[in-house]
Amino acid sequence: MPMCSMQYGYPTMRGFLTVIPALWLGACAGDAAPPASAGPSFDTLANGSVLVTNTARGLWDANPEERWRVVEGLRIGTMSGDGPESFGSVGSVVVTEAGSLWIVDRLANEIRVFDAVGEFVRTVGRSGEGPGEFGSIGQAHRAPNGEIWVEDIQLGRFEIFDTTGTRIGGHRGVSMTRGGFSGWTEDGRFLLSEYDRDSERSFTRAFRFNSEGLLSPAGVVEPPEMELPERQLIVFEYPNGRIDQFLPYARSTWFARGRGTDWWLVCGHCGESSYDIIRMSTEGDTLLTIRRHYEPAAIPDSVRAAALEPLERYVEGASRITPRFSVDDVPRLYPPFERGFRISGDGTLWLRKSGPGGVAFDVFDREGRYLGQPELPPGVEGMWIRSITDKAIYATDDDELDVDYVVRLDIVRPGSG
Repeated sequence: MPMCSMQYGYPTMRGFLTVIPALWLGACAGDAAPPASAGPSFDTLANGSVLVTNTARGLWDANPEERWRVVEGLRIGTMSGDGPESFGSVGSVVVTEAGSLWIVDRLANEIRVFDAVGEFVRTVGRSGEGPGEFGSIGQAHRAPNGEIWVEDIQLGRFEIFDTTGTRIGGHRGVSMTRGGFSGWTEDGRFLLSEYDRDSERSFTRAFRFNSEGLLSPAGVVEPPEMELPERQLIVFEYPNGRIDQFLPYARSTWFARGRGTDWWLVCGHCGESSYDIIRMSTEGDTLLTIRRHYEPAAIPDSVRAAALEPLERYVEGASRITPRFSVDDVPRLYPPFERGFRISGDGTLWLRKSGPGGVAFDVFDREGRYLGQPELPPGVEGMWIRSITDKAIYATDDDELDVDYVVRLDIVRPGSG
């Protein structure tokens, strides 16, 4: 399988050029931007994959009237009272085809269902060990057929409901690992995180229904075998353990799961003033490369210094800190993006970033054209993005009193009616 190593701070490939020719060569040979007036270019490479090269300016910059707006359309939660809108601790948020919200309250050990306009509909589940009850509620997921699967961490099983809240069955746990990542893919596989204590290795196992209607192992889901550059860490060691924290504003490169059997390599090390988003098959073949040039922005010294302040709480009691960090270690340029990548319901790609103007998203259409950055409402920087559909962004938020809210941010597309 292909391997990637680091030379002079950039990724280079060994034995990979037959798979994605010119991809990493272009990154390491320099990333001179095309003229700003040029639109996206499409090139079919020798292996059949497509390279889409975007300038710093998006399609919305050329046509501002087409820019999308993101506006808060719904907020569920309250800091007073004991009604269904008062959440103890929000876990999963599942959106049905009709736009209803299934909100897991981990403290209440139940699910609260709200319709598309935020009206409370019903409560699903309660504490207990019987059918439809939970010893300790975990994640909830919508299966491709619309069923809602809810994990019970304590009892090691899944409770299954239809969209009316009626329990239609259950399924025993398929792993000793409980409470980790799980979820359905579009092609009907159920993914579940696993941990091998002997090798101390985490991985993801796939399951499919067998002839008896039970989930059976269907292989291990792993990203293509590549050695990625590591994000810079600050390690705080204590007599009884250690805490690892990322260096603020450090570039990152990582794999993200696609919607089926594909993977996306989000590469922040592919150029000084460009980055790549690479769609790959499980076997490591490159299917699509999206390259975007951008204009690096300087981080003010005051911002760099403030970014280290949250790390100071780990200093006391630490027997060793590696490296001994200072403001000089913080990069002087904003990275091309943060560690946030989402694929919306219609295949649009959303990549979160920070810059002089605060949090923003670089948005690409499903063919790889850079659209630009949509207008965002205030407060997005503090939200946890749960999912993005073709119509809305679903997130959780909290206030200064740590009260939880579920927020729907509507995506307004001019001319969409």
